Amino acid sequence: AVKGIGEKSKAKLLQTFGDMDSIRNATIEQLIAAGLTESQAHKLRDQIVGEPRESDQPALDGEE
Repeated sequence: AVKGIGEKSKAKLLQTFGDMDSIRNATIEQLIAAGLTESQAHKLRDQIVGEPRESDQPALDGEE
């Protein structure tokens, strides 16, 4: 969860970009065009950029 990004904004982002990788790769301008405020876009980028992508994370024991 990203502080300052509510369910409506999250739904808009997923509808626009399709998945977290695409959101992670989006520019500030693209995030604003998708419906975020400039403040929200910067908060989102600050919080998600640099986090490991799901596919980069090691599987938990018993998962493949």
